[in-house]
This record gives sequence, structure tokens and C-alpha cells, in this order.
Amino acid sequence: MYSDSSLSVQVSYSAWIYSYAIERVGMRTDEAAWLNSLFWSTFTLGRMLMTPIAACLSAQWLLLPTLSLEVAASLLVICEPSSPQLLWAGTACAGLGVCGLWSNVISLLAQYDLLSARITSAMSAAAAVGHMTLPNLTGIAIQHTALQYDALIWLVGGASLVGLILTSIVVVHLGRNFTPVTALAGPSCGRWRSSGRQPEAAFVHVHEELELSQTAQTFSV
Repeated sequence: MYSDSSLSVQVSYSAWIYSYAIERVGMRTDEAAWLNSLFWSTFTLGRMLMTPIAACLSAQWLLLPTLSLEVAASLLVICEPSSPQLLWAGTACAGLGVCGLWSNVISLLAQYDLLSARITSAMSAAAAVGHMTLPNLTGIAIQHTALQYDALIWLVGGASLVGLILTSIVVVHLGRNFTPVTALAGPSCGRWRSSGRQPEAAFVHVHEELELSQTAQTFSV
């Protein structure tokens, strides 16, 4: 359900923000195109920044702030739906908010050794359903409800809030009932957490064990 709600925000927002900017805010077509480009630019920038940050912070400490930023972006636009300035700011925050959801969910499950082929398949299926469902629901709401184009922000904000609540519950549940895998427990930030050795020492130790094993096999033959 988390995959269905939060990950669908990315597709829904990027699919409808161009029309929203023109019809609701009154932007020119070129300005609306730049707005859509801003979303994907901040999305890409966020992913680039997420890589070094992920070396220092565990997945839950990346998921919760980015989801909160996603919710804040929707609230920012809802405050004044016809404001171009707030729409630009909200779009930039939205791109940063959704940039690392999928990768950090995978990392969170791997951190507690819960990642399996079945779970990954279920998440992929849920994400696919969300990618198809929320953009279509947004179009129906725009056409058939009194909210019209404001329905985009309300639906995206609602899905983001549901994702934030579910993620918070899952993080608390995992922390109370599961023990993280030591090597993935983070934050590491350059430290070797899987054992008391430094990485080079651990490598040498493994290499020595392999040599001893090969030697034993040679004598046994």
C-alpha cells in the first residue's frame, strides 16, 4: 500500500502539473514546460545528493524527511493555488520529496533482512497499480468534481500523507520487533560496522582463510 500511494505521486504530479499550471495558475505554455522540467531536475539532483548522504544515514532517516517534504510541498501549493511563486517552490520541493522513495524502501527492508523475491514482486506490482491508478483518478476528479484542477494537489497531498503515516508505522514496527543486519544497520559514514576490524583487515583475514582452505584441500588430495 505504501508503494501504491507514495510512488504514484511522482507519475501523477509530473503528468498533470503542466495542465495545472496553464489552466489553474494561468502560466504560458513555455513557463509550464519549464515548471515540469524543474520537477524532474530537482528529482535528478535529489537522487545525486542521496547517494553520498545514504553512506551516513540509514534508510528510515532518509525516507521520513523526504516524505515530509513531499507533504509540505502540497500544503504550500494548497495555501494559495493560483500563486505562481508558490507553485514553483512547491514543485521544487515535490521533486526532492519523491527522489529517493523506492531505493530507500528497498534499503529499509534489506537493513532488516526482509527483502525477498516475493516481497520485491509485490512492491513492484503495487507501484505499477499506483502508477496507473492515481493519474487516472486525478483526471476523473479534475473533469467531474467541483475541485477541478485543485484535485491534483489534494490527491497528491493525500497520497503523500498516507505514505508518510504508513512509513512511520512500519519504521516503528521494524525497530521494535526486528533486529537490523549489522552490516546494513547504518549510519556507517566510512566506519566498518560488520566487525571490529577495519575493511582492509577484514579483507586480509578473509584472504588468509581462503588460502588455508585451499592448502587443506591440496593436502587432502
